[in-house]
Amino acid sequence: MLGDSTTRCWGWNAYGQLGDGTAGYSPAPVTVVGSGGGAATNCARSVANVNYPDGSIVSLGQVFEKRWRLRNCGTTSWSGYQAARISGIYGPGSFPVFGAPGATVEVVATFTAPATPGTYRATYRLRGPNGLFGDPFWVEVAVRAAPLPRATISGRVTVAGNGLGGGLITAVGPSLAFTLSAADGSYRLTDLPPGRYQLTAVHQGYSFGAPRVVTLPPDAQGIDFVGQAITPPPARKIAIMVHGWQGFEPDPSKYNCRIEKFAGPYRRAPNDESAGVPGWDLVGQQLIALGYEVYLANWTTSSWHTITAEQAARDCLAPQIASVVDRDSDRKVLLVAHSMGGLVSRAYIENPNLYRNDVEALITLGTPHAGVNLNTLIKIAALLNPKTRLAAATICVVNPGLCQLGSDAMLLFNIAHSPRNNVPYLFIGGSGGPDVLGFVNVTEGRNDGIVGFRSATGYQYLSVSSIPIIGRPLRDDLLVVRGTNIARRYSDSSHGGIPFATKPWYANDIQVKECVISFLNNPLAAACSAMREPVLNALPAQTPPQASVFTPTQIGTLRTGEIITATLDLEGREATVLLSASDGRLSLTLTTPDGRLITPTNAGQIVPGAEYRGPVTPDEPPIVSYRLPTPPAGRWVATIAATDVISETTYALFAALQSELALEVERPSSVAAGQSFVIQVTLRDGTTPVDGATVSVSLPTTQGTQVVTLTQTAPGRYRGQLTAPTEAGPHLFTVTATGHTTRPFARQFDDLVTVQASGVQRRGAAVVTPVDRDGNGRYEALEITVPYTAATAGDYAGIAALQNASGQVIALARAQATWGAGDNTITYRFEGGEILAGGVNGPYRVAAQIVKTAGSQLMADEQPLVDGLNYQANDFEGATLIQRVYLPLVRRS
Repeated sequence: MLGDSTTRCWGWNAYGQLGDGTAGYSPAPVTVVGSGGGAATNCARSVANVNYPDGSIVSLGQVFEKRWRLRNCGTTSWSGYQAARISGIYGPGSFPVFGAPGATVEVVATFTAPATPGTYRATYRLRGPNGLFGDPFWVEVAVRAAPLPRATISGRVTVAGNGLGGGLITAVGPSLAFTLSAADGSYRLTDLPPGRYQLTAVHQGYSFGAPRVVTLPPDAQGIDFVGQAITPPPARKIAIMVHGWQGFEPDPSKYNCRIEKFAGPYRRAPNDESAGVPGWDLVGQQLIALGYEVYLANWTTSSWHTITAEQAARDCLAPQIASVVDRDSDRKVLLVAHSMGGLVSRAYIENPNLYRNDVEALITLGTPHAGVNLNTLIKIAALLNPKTRLAAATICVVNPGLCQLGSDAMLLFNIAHSPRNNVPYLFIGGSGGPDVLGFVNVTEGRNDGIVGFRSATGYQYLSVSSIPIIGRPLRDDLLVVRGTNIARRYSDSSHGGIPFATKPWYANDIQVKECVISFLNNPLAAACSAMREPVLNALPAQTPPQASVFTPTQIGTLRTGEIITATLDLEGREATVLLSASDGRLSLTLTTPDGRLITPTNAGQIVPGAEYRGPVTPDEPPIVSYRLPTPPAGRWVATIAATDVISETTYALFAALQSELALEVERPSSVAAGQSFVIQVTLRDGTTPVDGATVSVSLPTTQGTQVVTLTQTAPGRYRGQLTAPTEAGPHLFTVTATGHTTRPFARQFDDLVTVQASGVQRRGAAVVTPVDRDGNGRYEALEITVPYTAATAGDYAGIAALQNASGQVIALARAQATWGAGDNTITYRFEGGEILAGGVNGPYRVAAQIVKTAGSQLMADEQPLVDGLNYQANDFEGATLIQRVYLPLVRRS
């Protein structure tokens, strides 16, 4: 502290705490921003208006996403802060904002344009504990009754005055558009929404100078590109690696849409820090050994903010592929993706408006193609970075990519995305999840630590699914990602980046390595024959459950040298107590209900078989755990000490329990905006209902958090009513239950409820048509045609489930349609062979969901759509569609 009341510091400034814009190690003193007098300060600077500049034209009632960039120029972290509307008559009243001191963050909010034409502005400022502060920022739009005007960009690509065909023209702006120049060099990009666009031209062997910038409307004509010949690079094979969600990374700027060439260990210049993508080094080295030139495709992901797979495909992967595909000998790249990166890759390949026929194959490692159990994912996310305060934040608003990984949201993704028939896929899953995170076993079956091997190979694990449309089928699993060219395999691999894993990561597994080589050489039926295939109805038996329920997650902060205590209710059966820190290291000791102290060195002596696990190297996440095979039942005390912490750290503490005392949640699969809906909770201790518990539900929204205490309505059953948020999309809610049977207990369960977007309504009854082409009295298919009215034109898709009266699924049907505004229809076709193979007699009912493929928005959810279909299974005939057919992939020399 200097005489002028400023403060100067040096040392590690890993997350920009000093607010001076630097990060890393500073050997020289730097001034702490806003430190006059030592008091914490709030400061916000408006940096950029990212999209929808002032005066942007939108249509009546249009839903759009507005983004700004703000800089936290103060000394306080924006945790629990809101952006509050200070003027204007539309848009959310408030929405959450997060940012560390010194960080520049992107702020996102969803708006619905007013229903009356005019020019509207909504202005916001940040609000903290002491009120409003910082620069105002706003969104100003011109609302028009007529449809949004579309515009065209045209021009020519020439070399030495002659037209050049085959040039790739890319326009990046409010939308992303591609086209190839014709033989005479002319090109034309049509139907573009208004806004500012940057155009680039790419053609192998030529350079075209700086990008061109145009603003639409009006049409932009004569936007020409003149090429200069360059020495053509040698023909080569290109592979692009697409990483997954980096849940332990607090800084989204480390993964911000750049593409990097892989040439060795994956470390970042200039300070040679680890990139934090476990296993990529080995994957890259293996691909180089196979003759590929390898690139790393980054996309925006962190514990604070992760974009959706569709956003990442549009804004990152599409231009990344375009930037390197010309180097490839046949202009088709190989995509190798880990975890959520596989969804980003699919969102590119399976979007007809993005895909440019430039992918030779897709290999996914541990990708949750059918989603993961969100309750488990939230716990893992809290462990990986407690700073996210997931239990309290509106995470589906600030971190939409994380919520997309839940089973419900991934069902919507798979309605909107269907595997492309001319691209071979290899889905690889793992069953080598670490014991310390064994609670995933109950929610997903065998898993790699986060993703169940069924989900990683395209199957929905239904015995624990919370998706009402799916129900509980007679079969163990249902194939939801279907394609004639998908190879599905699994091994005993672990996910990667998961602490305490005892099984190899995918790239270290010799079976996986051999499978990938075999697939690239010849993706026929014999490919990967040494690995196991999850064939429907022939999946291996489940491992015994290791844990099934969670105590509430306790999140707080600790300063250096501080010690706090917390209580945990354990129940005499196997439990794992887990503690993690956002920074530094914490120590954890436990005190049993009878007063005995358990430490890392004596755990096995106090509780037979107990094990303590902690990070072995500095690179491992700061997670510690006690596995307690037979803990004494009762209230335990956890003592947490900040032993190796720089200033302050955030911690998360909870226990995963093997217990018969379970909390089950019933809720609608989706609700309309602002609709009241009922949540019912059942508490059972084995088969015995649990009465007298305190059960509550919290539902965070941008308008505030609803907290409702449920009322007991029957033995072990509790009921309450909530109001759905006004914003369309998934919303996280948390159920907690506390009480006492022969022992105290506490439970927590996290789940999603999806708010439907407006704009699609059924306008009449469905028409049921049994198809009997050969006239033999047995049906090859059952078709259901449904009339709808759509408010806006666009691409839509639907999924329908044929169920019996108890909700068991007999068959699935998926349909796609391009609708105009007004009256339309969609037809679902259930194959007779699949109904026959199910062996379930009617009466049947049909439940359906409709999504708008842009953004996988849920538009309609009907249960049942049709009821009382009186058919028998043997009324049908034909082959099932669940077959393995592999398309050949030409090996390139």
